[in-house]
Amino acid sequence: MPPEIVLPKIPSVLKSYRIRNQIAGLFFIILIFFPMAVLCQDRLKKRKTDFYQSIESLKLHPESLNLQAKSRQYHHDSLLIYYHDLLHSFSINSGRMNRWQRIAYYYETGLVRSSLELTDSAIQAYESALALIDKQLNPREYLRLNMEMAYSYRELSMYKKSNSLYLEVLSLPAIQKDTAEQIHCSYFLAENYENLGEYQKSMELCQKLYNYSMRKGDYANASYNLTQIGRMAAFLEKDTSFLEYYHLANNLALKSDVKSRTGNNLVSTGYAYNDLGLPGKALPYFIAGERFSDAYSPRDHLYCLSGLSRTYLKIDSLAQALNYARKSMKIATAIQGYEWMSGSCEVMADCYIKLHNYDSARYFLLEAVITSRKTRNGSIASNMFRKLSDVNTALHDYPAAIAYLDTAYNSFVDFVRKNNDDKLAKLRIESDYYIHKSRITELITKNKIEKEKSKHMIIMFSAISVILCLSILFSVLRLRQLRKLKESYIGLIKKNIELDQLNKKLAACESRPSKKTRQESQTKEEEVIAGKLKTLFKRDEIFTNPGISLKMLANELKTNTSYLSATINHHFECNLKTLINKYRVDKARKMMISDQFSHYSMDGIAREVGFNSRSVFYSAFKGITGIIPTIYIQNYKIALDSAEMKETDENCPVS
Repeated sequence: MPPEIVLPKIPSVLKSYRIRNQIAGLFFIILIFFPMAVLCQDRLKKRKTDFYQSIESLKLHPESLNLQAKSRQYHHDSLLIYYHDLLHSFSINSGRMNRWQRIAYYYETGLVRSSLELTDSAIQAYESALALIDKQLNPREYLRLNMEMAYSYRELSMYKKSNSLYLEVLSLPAIQKDTAEQIHCSYFLAENYENLGEYQKSMELCQKLYNYSMRKGDYANASYNLTQIGRMAAFLEKDTSFLEYYHLANNLALKSDVKSRTGNNLVSTGYAYNDLGLPGKALPYFIAGERFSDAYSPRDHLYCLSGLSRTYLKIDSLAQALNYARKSMKIATAIQGYEWMSGSCEVMADCYIKLHNYDSARYFLLEAVITSRKTRNGSIASNMFRKLSDVNTALHDYPAAIAYLDTAYNSFVDFVRKNNDDKLAKLRIESDYYIHKSRITELITKNKIEKEKSKHMIIMFSAISVILCLSILFSVLRLRQLRKLKESYIGLIKKNIELDQLNKKLAACESRPSKKTRQESQTKEEEVIAGKLKTLFKRDEIFTNPGISLKMLANELKTNTSYLSATINHHFECNLKTLINKYRVDKARKMMISDQFSHYSMDGIAREVGFNSRSVFYSAFKGITGIIPTIYIQNYKIALDSAEMKETDENCPVS
């Protein structure tokens, strides 16, 4: 039997650390979240007023039932108070409510529970509302309830169930003319496919969303779609070319001027480099992303802090790793983000393991296990048990080490079984605990608000002033940086346009006599072979044959491979492979900017010019032009308009 998970006796050093940490955490919450709380309270007060007014109107006008999406970002304690009011009001008035009022109550309660991370209870509320609604009479309300249900299952990592609901929603007549709702569902579908490992489906959906966002000029969402495509490409491609999606996404986010999206994309790029085992390259992106922390939601900030702490851990900067893990722990505790709390404890434990402080490591690992149980993610718990086994081994507590190792194995097997059994019943959470907790929290919150009310306004105005000044300064610096990036891309395209012009001049000059004599070493026979080879490449386009080889060309030209290879090296100053790639890339560039081939995909163009795979095509294209095909297409017209087209019949280059 595994040992019971009971926190060990805390050493005096850890006790003092925990007290200081709690005091610092309280100060941090007051400083960061209270200005936000003042603003959120006004919005929450209006939401509460509007909801109760709608309940009154539903008494006589049930046709006025209107279920709409609402914000999820409110101060946690204030939202708990509102939740308690909803439950209390429903318990008093439920006997006098009609069906429409009950539907509205269940829907509002589900939304609030979802915001409070009470996802199981939220699903119960939505199911109660769906049991009362008529799909034919209230199609929009039926659609909205199913969308919220799908989102809740997604939050519980039940991606198959979530996807089945989203697909049902997309098939409903009520959504067919609502493009915005279709796009909203598609975003979550793409993320679900990613989590289910169906990367090809996810990438195809992300590509459609990216094209839609670009047509609408929505660069923020387009950049997010590119990061999704980048994550999928990392699984589907064998090289690191997928990183280009992240870099292009960063440029688009800068163009959108949406700070939170810009920061999130930088952080996602950092995670991509981390996954490649390059923490040194990942760190600058995380640091750059942290500069946007003022624009983040709490969960977005946790996403950044987690990356920072884990990256510093990988490069053995343990002091920095501990610092960011503690910051993450404070924010996660404030919003009850159990997965982030567990992750922060794990990072701190790993730091103490590297410092050979195994008692402290065991303490934080046990904290991580206890917290991870609330996330219902068995893989996290399994990993913690395995580390506990290693720590107890280092402490020479071998019976505990063996027990934890067995528990890690059993936990993982149980996790796999649950995630592959569609008939597994959902776990239900009793609401009595949350009602009791909300009453206690209400008393604490009211007392805290009264004491800090006079300080809130000062902090709020100070914070707004500082943020405004920083925003202006940051905007100026970003505009300069964006201008430089744009000029560098256009410069590369101009060089390619000049190359096109040079090719035209060279073609015109081939019919003219040369002003210089050939070198004596080059025989007449060699010139004949070189001429035939040009004909095969230019007229017959033999390079489009994927199986082209030196032996094939030698047979075609009726010569041997050694002599042909020497002729190519002498006449074209490169080997056969480079020559073929130059002709292929030249044809591909012309196809990409031609309206005739606008319906071709990148894979189609690659196959058309003779490449066997997309990755080889991208590598050859970048090696010759300096950029990848997607960036070449996007910037070509801009560079073409700004380039100075100088056509002249002056001296032709002499070969």
